[in-house]
Amino acid sequence: MGKAIGQLFAFFTTLFTALERSAKILDNITTVGEEMSLAYVDQSRHDRAKQQLLLTKELATA
Repeated sequence: MGKAIGQLFAFFTTLFTALERSAKILDNITTVGEEMSLAYVDQSRHDRAKQQLLLTKELATA
């Protein structure tokens, strides 16, 4: 019975370690996704501002 408890403990330790690693991986993926989203928003704002400036220049010369 002592051996079975030891094996069960080893199983749960391994399971916990695997879950912890999975959580860290998911956290990294989420962080990368957030950074990519922020970069996309910044680029979109930059593009819109550039388009607005071009439109303003076109209207000023028309």
